[in-house]
Amino acid sequence: MIQVMVPYNYTEFINGLTDLVNKKAIRIQRIDDAVRRILRVKFAMGLFENPLADYSFVDKLGSEVSVNSARRMRPVFFTDHSPENDSE
Repeated sequence: MIQVMVPYNYTEFINGLTDLVNKKAIRIQRIDDAVRRILRVKFAMGLFENPLADYSFVDKLGSEVSVNSARRMRPVFFTDHSPENDSE
């Protein structure tokens, strides 16, 4: 399973991950695979056809409905069950 959510210290994460790839602790193919899967979902969602936000709802940000909706959201996990990836 691959999921990383680093909203604040992302440069530290990127530097650490780059170091692990350079040390061959993580194969670059794993990174490529994760990026490929993420982009596939974004294309399926149409994020490249309509990349700009819809600002017509900006006045709703922080409202009770908005906050409650965010609390109900669950992360999406992408699981890779291929045998070559079980040890990573």
